[in-house]
This record gives sequence, C-alpha cells and structure tokens, in this order.
Amino acid sequence: MSTLRPFQQQFINVSIQKVSAGETTLVADVHPGSGKTIGALLAANTLMQAKVVDAVVIFVPRRNLAEQFEQDCKNFRISFPSAVLGEIHHRENEPPLIRGNASGYVTTYSSLASQPEVHEDIFKRFAGRILLICDEAQQLGIEYEGSFTRSADIISKLREYATLTIVMTGTPERGDDLPPDYVPEGVRVESKWA
Repeated sequence: MSTLRPFQQQFINVSIQKVSAGETTLVADVHPGSGKTIGALLAANTLMQAKVVDAVVIFVPRRNLAEQFEQDCKNFRISFPSAVLGEIHHRENEPPLIRGNASGYVTTYSSLASQPEVHEDIFKRFAGRILLICDEAQQLGIEYEGSFTRSADIISKLREYATLTIVMTGTPERGDDLPPDYVPEGVRVESKWA
C-alpha cells in the first residue's frame, strides 16, 4: 500500500492514542466508500505490531460485508507497513473460529445472536488482548418497547474482554435518534471521531 488516505492514517493514530490513554472505545463516523474497512484493518495491524492485541473479531450486519472484510484483508494486508496481521476469515458458527495462522474472523450480528457462546469462548480465551470491531454499529442497540437487540446485548458483554472496541458507523444517529451504542456518555458523534 503505497499511500494511505488521510482518514486511514488518522484511524491508525486515533487507535493508538485511545489504547495509550487507557480508553476502550473508538467511535468513527465514516462515510461509505471512504476506506473504513482498510482503515480498521490497518489499525488492527498497528495494534498487533505494538503487541497490544493478539486477535481481531469483526461483526457486520450482512454477509456481503463479512466477505468484503475477508477479501480486503487478503488483498491488502501484505502491503501494510511492517505487516503482522494474519488472515481474517469469514466464519459462521463452526469452531474453531480462528484457525491456523489466522489473526481473527469476521461474521454477522445474526450469527453472533444465534450462538453467542461460540464467540464468548474466543473473547475469554484472548481476554484483554482482543480487538473488537463493530461495523455499521448504528444498527445495534435500537430501543424498541424498552429492550435492545439481542446482538447489542451480547456485544456489551464481549466488550468487557476487549482491549479496544472500534465502533464504525455511517451515520451519527441510530434509528431512534440517539448516538450509536457505546458512544461515551455526553458525546454526540457530529464529526469523524469521538
């Protein structure tokens, strides 16, 4: 990868800043087509280089996005500066989810909701050394008659084991006009980063 987009370099910088400051959440309001998949993978590579994380788990709302993460990782990771990030494979719920020399996996929120225990095992195994990435997070946590989506509830539990949670959204508000789930209290996502 010869040249990073300014946004992608910022993604890397903000990830390191958050971890260095002991913060556990990075919220990125990123427009579709801006390179957020590559930005997130570059951040993962950088955190692995810094020996902050050992595994990466990515949740997305649709299967095509899971396949995009897998393909982008395959196509671009070897060109990352000082690449250490291994393959990221799209997995359903058939263990082991991280196989061979892979650095992690990507799957859908619906896969997570259907068998959360399979994913919880991974987070417990890599406790404190795992990067959690939630793509299109505006679809998580929409309140309906006092309850939240099942996947949002499970993500809340998994976050306890994560070194850093990267929350990516293409819109600053969820369907109920609140900021995406996991935005620090009092922060409105009006710009690129929170």
